[in-house]
Amino acid sequence: MDKAAGTMDALDDKEFTGSLVVLLENGLDFVRTNSKVKWKKTGEERIELPDYPRRSVLEGLVNALIHRQYLDLGSEVHIDIFDDRLEIYSPGGMCDGSFIQERDINKIPSKRRNPVIADIFNRLKYMERRGSGFKKIQSVYQSQYLYTDRLSPQFYSDKENFILTLKNLNYEGAEKGAEKGAEKGAE
Repeated sequence: MDKAAGTMDALDDKEFTGSLVVLLENGLDFVRTNSKVKWKKTGEERIELPDYPRRSVLEGLVNALIHRQYLDLGSEVHIDIFDDRLEIYSPGGMCDGSFIQERDINKIPSKRRNPVIADIFNRLKYMERRGSGFKKIQSVYQSQYLYTDRLSPQFYSDKENFILTLKNLNYEGAEKGAEKGAEKGAE
């Protein structure tokens, strides 16, 4: 639930080096390895129940790598997975100095701190040019079977940091989420 709060500091720890594409792929693999995908059979279909939707994790990591402050020497992007959440930390706040938690996620214009990196990631099909990452993270979460409003992704920034918190969709109360998902399916 917290860093170094118990008898053990961590269950897994990795440090990656290499190109940005290698860092992205290794980050996605780290999350996949350290999270679960449950499933449920309903009628004629099988419903996948991931702890964290892959597309939301991909968007979060792409944003962290593209928009981080590379001039802050010694800093790095971190992925921390707790029982109830996954946090992606990136050095550097919002490009314009605003605080994302005070803004409407749906109305944030696209501004690239590192336009060359953004262009490369766009050409590799890891991102789109229109600045839809935050909205994509939210909409993918909202489309999940176990989603409830309390599991909505959280965005936080200050002048030096950016943190995306993705809630574990399968952590405590999943039965309540499944009941709500069943209600959504009945509509």
